[in-house]
Amino acid sequence: MPFFLSRLRRPVRLLPRVVMLMLVAVLAALGTVVVTAQPASAAAPAVPPQRVTLCLANAPEFCADVKNSVNTSGTPIWLYRARTGAKDYKWYLERPTCGVACIPECANTICYAFVDVQNTDQCLAASANRGTELIACHILEGGTARALWKPIGNHFRNVFWVAQDLSVNGPLQDKRYLYVTPSVPSGGNVWQAWTVRNA
Repeated sequence: MPFFLSRLRRPVRLLPRVVMLMLVAVLAALGTVVVTAQPASAAAPAVPPQRVTLCLANAPEFCADVKNSVNTSGTPIWLYRARTGAKDYKWYLERPTCGVACIPECANTICYAFVDVQNTDQCLAASANRGTELIACHILEGGTARALWKPIGNHFRNVFWVAQDLSVNGPLQDKRYLYVTPSVPSGGNVWQAWTVRNA
């Protein structure tokens, strides 16, 4: 056999071994990744949302209630007492998930959404005319500014309507509509102090 062919034969025989070793190394590395990667369902178990009532701090029998228990977008939110007929005054208190899109005001501070227990696609929100209503929440996409509230002491400030707090006019009675307005000193005819209690 000529000299150059014997030289050529050796690398040809070694080539499959080298390729095979590289393939085994790559598969081993991928196998490690596959073995150590956990499916999303294996993540920490989801914590159920906190079920609450949103009631006036100085008159806790008056709570935010979905008007006539109509759990659809656009339904107003009013004040009602449980003992006189409030039927839809329980909410899930949730924080928006800040993923790709997050409301900037909620990226580095606490914001909450009051999610309707009867229809978890809907949240208590400030309306376009500064009233309150149910609208789509979009909690997993970072939330909707009109449906997000920052706690400022015992006030809830709307993220969309800057410096506007959740309010209701006195004298207190059932069926008073909630709205947002600038913060006012306590003791007047506007009630803005709220308390959140487990329900």
